Amino acid sequence: MVGLPWEQHVTFIDDRRTAADIEKRVRAGVRACAGHPALLGYAIGNEIPASIVRWSGPRAIEGFLERLHEAAKTEDPGALCTYVNFPSTEYLQLGFVDFFCFNVYLEARESFTAYLARLQSLADGRPLMIGEIGLDSRRHGQEAQARALDWQIRAAFAGGCAGAFVFSWTDEWHRGGHDIEDWDFGLTSRERGPKPALAAVREAFAQAPLTPDRGWPKISVVVCSYNGERTIGECLAHLEKLSYSSYEIIVIDDGSTDSTADIAAESPGVRLFRYPNGGLSRARNRGLHVATGEIVAYIDDDAYPDPHWLTYLASAFRSTTHAAIGGPNLPPPGDGPVSDCVANAPGGPIHVLVSDEEAEHVPGCNMAFRKSCLEAIGGFDPQFRTFERRASRSGSTRRPSCGTTAAARSEHIGSSRRATAWRKRSSSGNGRRSTTRPVTRAGPGDSTARGSRALCPGDAHESGTAVAATPRSSRSTSPDPRPSPRCR
Repeated sequence: MVGLPWEQHVTFIDDRRTAADIEKRVRAGVRACAGHPALLGYAIGNEIPASIVRWSGPRAIEGFLERLHEAAKTEDPGALCTYVNFPSTEYLQLGFVDFFCFNVYLEARESFTAYLARLQSLADGRPLMIGEIGLDSRRHGQEAQARALDWQIRAAFAGGCAGAFVFSWTDEWHRGGHDIEDWDFGLTSRERGPKPALAAVREAFAQAPLTPDRGWPKISVVVCSYNGERTIGECLAHLEKLSYSSYEIIVIDDGSTDSTADIAAESPGVRLFRYPNGGLSRARNRGLHVATGEIVAYIDDDAYPDPHWLTYLASAFRSTTHAAIGGPNLPPPGDGPVSDCVANAPGGPIHVLVSDEEAEHVPGCNMAFRKSCLEAIGGFDPQFRTFERRASRSGSTRRPSCGTTAAARSEHIGSSRRATAWRKRSSSGNGRRSTTRPVTRAGPGDSTARGSRALCPGDAHESGTAVAATPRSSRSTSPDPRPSPRCR
């Protein structure tokens, strides 16, 4: 990533000639690098001091940065552009940048992880890049520096970041023409000799995004579909490519009259179950009943998951006690203005957060549950066939929480492309929207607690056609040996 330097520590907006000269140099810098094969993008600015932002005003700073962004795009239209922010000015509204970039120097792992979750909320679906992380080995020692960079890089990727830059390559560093001799942030010494941090950083990046280890829980991915022939094939193709070691794919055909079942039957490794039409909630309960995984993840038949979707969901479940976890649903590139409007409308995953890591509800097209918790409250309520699209946590304070992870992403096709399918589903009584019973903890023997009921009476025994799956021999089915949180 190319940094475009200019005078950020002066009141540049107050002087028109200075502002114009900054834009001129930004344009020249972009022209000099445009088209280079090693180019990731441009940083049009870096850490404008909070005092300057307060003096000029946030709106004026935002406007000037957008001006620089447009100038860079004019010189290299296909390039990515960002501004490297830092905590002191996190309030700047920079919705025009292509990806969110922040410098974060926090030496406590818990604080670092928590702040990454906050940054993901601020990024609001855009990729998050960590512009600088590091530790001074002069004050903390070289071994401490190596340990800190190891966990910082791993935490960055575990938090769903697109990447991270380590500061810096060498201890030799200068600012304003003067050598900085009392800081040693480098991976190598001033003589370019390797420090322990170099090996630590190399290993951490090699194992990104998450450290491979033993005992990942088995996950059952459930796709419920009614006449989804237009999109389910691509959905299943993406599911087949997930980079997760232990999962199964279950398709519940809810009485389709098109070729949905045929497409699913031809997909390798898919367990297909066919039932008379009963609505989306009942279909999801049928998927829950036949699932063999410790975690049950639901995705719509017109959504396409990121390759690491299950990895991030599993990581979130292993590190929290949440009963349900959801992730963002992004419109595919070029899906049109209607899709973009829907994606930015109020009610998205970011808008319903109780905190940076806890949600009021999770989206139906990208949600996962601990199977034991969902079974404990009877699954989804089949009386709701076309309403709501969420698993709510409202109500009793005894309810387990719903979590969110920005890293577990899926692409969801836009409303313009769903119009025909929506009309079909509405007329059949199997609309996209459905409601789950609130995730609840009923006390021992408490059969009257809200959400406590039998799992769709008759579901376990009602007739349905099951189609055998092609064996997925390369996948382990060993569950995580550690016990899951109890859902009473």
